[in-house]
Amino acid sequence: MLLHPAKTKFMIFNPPREHDAKIFINNNNFGQPSLQNLCSEIECVKDSIKFLGVHFDPELSYKKHISTINSKISKSLYIIQRAKHILSEKSLVTLYYSMIHCHLNYGLNIWSCANKTNLKPLVTLQKRAIRTISNSRYNDHSEPLFKKFNILPLEQLIHYSRLLFMHNYSSKKLPVCFNNVWLTNMERRGVENHQLRNQEEFHVPMARTKATERMPYHIMPLTWNIFENLEIKQEENSKNFKKFLKNSLLGYLSVRPVCNRVNCPACNRI
Repeated sequence: MLLHPAKTKFMIFNPPREHDAKIFINNNNFGQPSLQNLCSEIECVKDSIKFLGVHFDPELSYKKHISTINSKISKSLYIIQRAKHILSEKSLVTLYYSMIHCHLNYGLNIWSCANKTNLKPLVTLQKRAIRTISNSRYNDHSEPLFKKFNILPLEQLIHYSRLLFMHNYSSKKLPVCFNNVWLTNMERRGVENHQLRNQEEFHVPMARTKATERMPYHIMPLTWNIFENLEIKQEENSKNFKKFLKNSLLGYLSVRPVCNRVNCPACNRI
């Protein structure tokens, strides 16, 4: 495979620091000694690079990607706000899924590894969207509204996406490149050892830093292990698994959430 020097770039993933790495490619003199003056230098990207629709940065903070999603959702939210006096709630929910949910859901297992501070703008925008759909006030509690429209908040949506991925992994429905990425405790210990309570759980790889703890290699099996509903985890049918899992996560939402605001105007109106 020949690489086009002008269309090929590389990035070094590391904590913020300067580096002077250089990479050259030579597609014209195969079989001959590679001479630097005949090679083309590949550009080193130090801010962010887009790969399959996701913006990566050297620190894997995904600030650029989240900012891009923020901009797209803001434009979609403006359209929904203009249409809320014309369309019904059902139609507005359809607009939400076609103009907002699709951006939140794409590549979620990757960019959801960002810290909560970076994710907070998206959480705020999603709450604004759900309040707009229901024609609620800006300070109304969003949790009952999410439950009303059967829409998962971003935090639950992240859990849903991770659990769905691990269900497909345990059911051998992912590409072969994911085979044996995670092993159960029984597979690591061997079948001849004593059976333990956590033998069916996946082994969680060690993480040395807080940033590593948020990476898929660590957080995916951990999310699966701490999900306690064994009946849902053992469901083999993917369609039923999605349905039961979403209903389970929606069950954590309350119609009357616990409010810590002093003299909360939303609670006083009830």
